Amino acid sequence: MREGIQNTSGHDSHKDALLLNKLARAQLDINDLQSATQTLHESLEKDNKIYMTRVYLAVMAEKSNNTPEAVEYLKAAIKLDPKSSVAYKNLAHILYNS
Repeated sequence: MREGIQNTSGHDSHKDALLLNKLARAQLDINDLQSATQTLHESLEKDNKIYMTRVYLAVMAEKSNNTPEAVEYLKAAIKLDPKSSVAYKNLAHILYNS
């Protein structure tokens, strides 16, 4: 568990997960896939209902040329938030290019 990010309540866990997602996004931006993967899995442990966590995991799977895994993460993101244009856009991009 990251220092300073502790599980104290459901609301705090959600906030912690959102902060971890921001950190993972920064790690993705510098192409640190290993750290981003660890951070996103920590985020899932805190709150598994944030669709963007799965979108970021899909981005990493796609960067690792794991199209089936990327598609599954995006499908899960869409189930969590059916109105998510980000998840649909990424899914369409992956399917178009595969």
